[in-house]
Amino acid sequence: MRLTVIIVFLSMFFQCGERTQYTNELAEIDNMLQRLDSLEKNYQKIDTALLKEIQVKVKSDIKNMEQQFDTLPPDIAFYLSEYAYPLKKQYKRVLQRFPDWKEAIDYSRQQLNDLKHDLQKNLIDSAKAFQYLNDEKNFLMSIESEINELGNAAMNYAKTFDSKQQRLYHLVDSLKQVKN
Repeated sequence: MRLTVIIVFLSMFFQCGERTQYTNELAEIDNMLQRLDSLEKNYQKIDTALLKEIQVKVKSDIKNMEQQFDTLPPDIAFYLSEYAYPLKKQYKRVLQRFPDWKEAIDYSRQQLNDLKHDLQKNLIDSAKAFQYLNDEKNFLMSIESEINELGNAAMNYAKTFDSKQQRLYHLVDSLKQVKN
């Protein structure tokens, strides 16, 4: 009987040692890890080879336009500006930042897992835990915003590129007919 009481007492004592005061923070970290998984899927959908190919085509098309025409009517010039989106800074940033995004996702995931471990084991005080959690939240929001906004904008443009290119060619043919 005494042995049973001692075993029950010891098991309760060791279970209490495993409890953490950070249940809300741990739930928030799990949520952030899920967001990172979703973000990584969005990241993987960005087809940089296609984006680079489009960029080359646009440069070539604009060069051809410059060689064929001295001036353009305002509506065609405006369309050409819209068509040249892949040459703009925002589009270039997608291609430049793409490798950094993967590194940022991996880094954030590692930081969150480390923080989760530390909180589960009560290895840091609550003030530091709050600070670290906010730092990770802000970092995640920053890369989420950048990947989702820039990546989605670039891929949406890529989806419509063929139709935009065909329209440009149609406009150029119309100009050539008027010119002749």
